[in-house]
Amino acid sequence: MKDRCWATIDVSAIVSNVRKIKRRANVDNVMGVVKADAYGHGAVAVSRALGKDVVALCVATCDEGIELALSATDRDILVLQPIIATESIKKALLHGLILTVENCRAIEEIGRIASEIGVVAKINVAVDSNMHRLGAEIGERATKVVECATRTEGVRIYGIFSHLNTTDKGQKLDTYSQKIRLRQWVQGLIRQGIDTGKLHLSATDDTLMGDACWGNAVRIGLGMYGYGDKDDKILKRAMNLYSRVISVRKVNEGQAVGYDAAWVASKDSTIATLSIGYADGYPLTLSNKGTVYINGGLAPVIGRICMDTCMIDVSDIAGVSVGDEAQMWGDKVDLTRLASLGDTSVYELLVGLGKRIEKIYVE
Repeated sequence: MKDRCWATIDVSAIVSNVRKIKRRANVDNVMGVVKADAYGHGAVAVSRALGKDVVALCVATCDEGIELALSATDRDILVLQPIIATESIKKALLHGLILTVENCRAIEEIGRIASEIGVVAKINVAVDSNMHRLGAEIGERATKVVECATRTEGVRIYGIFSHLNTTDKGQKLDTYSQKIRLRQWVQGLIRQGIDTGKLHLSATDDTLMGDACWGNAVRIGLGMYGYGDKDDKILKRAMNLYSRVISVRKVNEGQAVGYDAAWVASKDSTIATLSIGYADGYPLTLSNKGTVYINGGLAPVIGRICMDTCMIDVSDIAGVSVGDEAQMWGDKVDLTRLASLGDTSVYELLVGLGKRIEKIYVE
């Protein structure tokens, strides 16, 4: 019996999701986004399960990349954020990581370090096609960065990428505009004889909408884990999150439960305390809003969620006792709905899982 709280991760669902999206996108090069511990699903385990279904694994930091490099994966490991510190660049290159750059200064520094340690650095050029978050502005500035990469000793272009600033169905013109601008710009580079490598822009939303993907690769993040499919007909959710009942008590009408008397019984009630709280990743914003599946029924979360525990009203569910298993989200409790109730996102809930959550991998 698991003691407190745990998550089951269906790795076969993750692999299946990638294959479905790959067929839909009609591209050979799929990059699996496993940053933030694979969106809370466990980066090493997920990366091993993906195997040859992806050509690269995408992370956000040097340390995330090194963890995967040491885990015996043979996939390319792409760090999506620029690495600035000299020692971090050196460590990244020694572990074969692909580094993101957005200016000539970074390329020259990477080239210098690569030459010192006797390696050829593979770089991923970030281009800003209108999100204004990261990358060289598309056009003359981005061209100069790419040209700098072609003439810098110790450096080779692995790919070029950008981000869509929206994939909402009601705002498609801007998405199309980004793709057109990128296509025209890259064609100019190719005419110069530049090997542009892997070109990637589209992510889960864009591929699931059936749009033509720009480039020859796609980055799949949220979709790998079963989210982003608005009709819930294509993908399968990979994670179920559970906790256990550690206390059951009766409260009388008018009695308050938990901190700040945030919930007061409107009638005589049965309250169960669960061994999960916001330190485990079940957020405070779901206080008096969340729903839990237990003993065949749905029970509301009541009162303020605590650091290590939360309370549910099981008055209408028979037989709840200490040791019973409760699903916090998964196939019985829709995480997308919980995110909406908590005024947050699926991304934030998944990556917010705490270290105390034990992960159990199933197929």
